[in-house]
Amino acid sequence: MKKRDIIVLIGVVLFFGVVALLAGSGIHIGTSRQVGVVRVVGAIGNSGPIVKWIDELRKDKKIRGILLYINSPGGGAVASDEIYRALMRFKSTHRPIVAYISSVGASGGYYVACSADKIIVNPSSITGSIGVIAEFPEFDGLLEKVGVKMRVIKSGKHKDIGSPFRKMTESERKVIQRLIDETYETFVGIVAKGRGLPIDSVKSIGDGRIYSGREAVKLGLCDTTGDFNTAKEVMKKMLKVKEIKLVEMKKPFSLKDFLLKSKLPFGMILSYRMVP
Repeated sequence: MKKRDIIVLIGVVLFFGVVALLAGSGIHIGTSRQVGVVRVVGAIGNSGPIVKWIDELRKDKKIRGILLYINSPGGGAVASDEIYRALMRFKSTHRPIVAYISSVGASGGYYVACSADKIIVNPSSITGSIGVIAEFPEFDGLLEKVGVKMRVIKSGKHKDIGSPFRKMTESERKVIQRLIDETYETFVGIVAKGRGLPIDSVKSIGDGRIYSGREAVKLGLCDTTGDFNTAKEVMKKMLKVKEIKLVEMKKPFSLKDFLLKSKLPFGMILSYRMVP
């Protein structure tokens, strides 16, 4: 390959690389009817990337609202709360949030949905499960059978609370129950505030039970049944526009992925060479 061809090739790669970087940097070009899409999918564990994306949308003045797509059975209480708080920061800028609950939006998934102005739920979805749980296995009986003992040296009587190697004491159970009750009260308060329901009403239906989408609407936990398109139509009405442009969170730029997906000849050659 001639030197000139190599320079041209490098220039093309750099050009498309810069375009891809701009696309993934949160810089949006064009319509002011842009709506950010926040997806909470799977078990809620690491809230960092989602919170970062929500904060980016909040700082982008061209973003008119957020469509919150939820397909999650819940997860960590702290991670769920961090996502909820980030959404409430966005909401404090007086821009709407519309949530759509797909197959499942239960426990922490529903907790996050309560940040929305409107909640659309698939009629066959599983939602609700308002509650908090902590589980501690006990292996002491099994260890005794195989002749294994655990020696523990600790600074205080509760330092190994929840240990699977012995039975939980009553005082330990009370400590954990207090934590569960406190977190539950927070959850109930979030639902009551988000849905405009009395605390007692939320507690009466918030005993850990799951509900179908249809039941959730009747109970006031969601606004209406539908699908993601329904959520988009609700957002259009709230913004008083005929069309919206969805802005998705971009994956970090990867030159390898860019070349593999490229339709340029060198991209196809690279793809071919990397196939086993």
